[in-house]
Amino acid sequence: RDNNRIRRMELTNFAVSTIAGNGLSGSDDGTGTNAKFEKPWGVIFSPDRSYIIIADQDSHKIRKLIIATNVVSTLAGSVLGDLNGVGTNAQLNKRNALILSANDAFVIFTDSKNNRIRQLELSSNAVSDYCENRALVLM
Repeated sequence: RDNNRIRRMELTNFAVSTIAGNGLSGSDDGTGTNAKFEKPWGVIFSPDRSYIIIADQDSHKIRKLIIATNVVSTLAGSVLGDLNGVGTNAQLNKRNALILSANDAFVIFTDSKNNRIRQLELSSNAVSDYCENRALVLM
């Protein structure tokens, strides 16, 4: 998380290699170590293991990494904020947990500093509220 890399470990010999990110903090899309991350936190695999979705916490983005090519792209998010929208028009604040739908159509994620659970449609990159709780009432 704090080394701003996505790494792979071979289970046969426990060798570790970097597949994306170069350790420098940033939010650049790119291939392999040309991509940059700012505290990648949550990571989930697609059902066919062809790509992973990454909650890039401090860049306020949801990113996608294609396993075969190591290409990293931004699906949603741009700057710190609280706004539904499509792709980089959406504004997020500290994504953590991610869940991919069984049909591979959408991602549910926490937008923790905005006190929301949001949905990202993978066909359009549209972000919308899935669940929202702006006030906590204790009884």
